[in-house]
Amino acid sequence: MAQSFLKRYFGLGGSAAPAPSPVTEKSAVRALPASWYTSVEIGFIWINMDGAKTPEIAWEDDFDNLDTHERFSHYNFDDYQFDHVWQMEGDYNWKILADNYNECYHCKVAHPDIPTIADLNSYWVETQKSYIQHFGAQRQDQIDRGFRIAVTYYLPNASTNISPHFFMIQRFVPLSPTRSIMRYEFFRNKNSSDEDFNLITELYKRVMSEDKYLCANAQKNVNAGVFINGEMHPEMEQGPLFFQQSIREQLQNHHKKEQEVGHEIWPAQQEAPQTTINSKATSSANYSSGIDIRPAHKAIVV
Repeated sequence: MAQSFLKRYFGLGGSAAPAPSPVTEKSAVRALPASWYTSVEIGFIWINMDGAKTPEIAWEDDFDNLDTHERFSHYNFDDYQFDHVWQMEGDYNWKILADNYNECYHCKVAHPDIPTIADLNSYWVETQKSYIQHFGAQRQDQIDRGFRIAVTYYLPNASTNISPHFFMIQRFVPLSPTRSIMRYEFFRNKNSSDEDFNLITELYKRVMSEDKYLCANAQKNVNAGVFINGEMHPEMEQGPLFFQQSIREQLQNHHKKEQEVGHEIWPAQQEAPQTTINSKATSSANYSSGIDIRPAHKAIVV
């Protein structure tokens, strides 16, 4: 078995290379299907892991015309090249990371570097569809130093920070309910000097390191049972309010759909061909689905 599945090559259409044995149907072995959207304007490729021929949620449903917004017109994305990856791992749920990232109530106190790249008195966010846009009106001297920055958070767990000298892709990767990775991919403008590139990247690394400890302590409060829900500022904390509401609604809607059909729904799960063996396996999986007898199982993995 290990030898048969050690290596597998697939064509661009997803079909497999020659089967490992005469009894294996090559047409039945395919790469996991996915849909994608390529942004001509900013060069990103967005992957939708829904295995259906027509995804339940189209790119436009979540992001509309986001990639054509005027705020991206200040950057030439052909000039950016991948530079390095940086990450931090810590004891916090990924949703605490998202909450922290999408509000700046704490910025004046916790992040002394932030006022050098943005005017916190003019900071605001705009929420729609499945993304959050952050705005801070930079002064002309900040723009001249290369701090014209476009920040966008993409639900559920990714964001981009774009500036003339670099852009950063951030992902919050959950490892368990109380441990996650903050992962960053840095891209450098090929025309930028070492000084300009290092200035902005080191600044962001300091800010993210400060956030790590804020989130770790917030998680400690949750674990200790001393964290309680309270009223949030409708403007300064609009980002977390939108994030929490969106995630809550998605979880509730997904759970409702599973209750209606009587089994777990995994949009990204590859469907095996209906052979006699697979039919028996599917029946066993449905029998032991557990959505009606293990309600807590779903909650602990988010």
